[in-house]
Amino acid sequence: FQAIESGFDMVMFAPVFAAESEALSLQELSQIQKRIVAKAHKYDVAVEGEVGELPLFNSMTGETHEGEDTDPDVCCEFVSETGIDTVAVSIGNCHLKENGAVEINYEALRNLAEKVNVPLVLHGGTSIDRKDLGKVSQMGVAKVNFGTGMKRAVLNTLKRYMSDHDVDLMDPNDVLGRGGDKDLLVLEQEAVIEYVEATIQAMHGENMAF
Repeated sequence: FQAIESGFDMVMFAPVFAAESEALSLQELSQIQKRIVAKAHKYDVAVEGEVGELPLFNSMTGETHEGEDTDPDVCCEFVSETGIDTVAVSIGNCHLKENGAVEINYEALRNLAEKVNVPLVLHGGTSIDRKDLGKVSQMGVAKVNFGTGMKRAVLNTLKRYMSDHDVDLMDPNDVLGRGGDKDLLVLEQEAVIEYVEATIQAMHGENMAF
């Protein structure tokens, strides 16, 4: 509610990050979403919901916590009942998995796109191969969430920088804050920009901002 009143143009309630998330039934979640939608739409703010649960990859152990694929009928009913504007779905995508390593269930996506009358969203975008991003963008997916990939781009930039430069012999102002070609912050920003541009191109999203 604070985000709605502060000028955000889209909000999402993400029970997966709440301690009580496992105790929430679909009916309880629907009631919460309806209250959020009622408030948000008064401010012309869009609301994203989520049906299903993404698997969660642990890079330290290599283990994956199983998720739950999105049921098209449940999803359709949830969207209709709550009035949400977009819905995040689980069709093989995975939180925190990198390098486009997942296999997208295109049949499930096709069924969802046919039944659900709002734009679909995929979280765990870093887990999806670039060629798959282009394909899902033509099948009803209007938004893909990325985080891990951009952070990895920054970390790789940092690793290369420390390998190529002896920062103990450098002016710290050159390394951080001066804005030149030795500025690590600038190089990290450029890495994120490059990642984002490549992702937009993969999704055929050039000149599609609104």
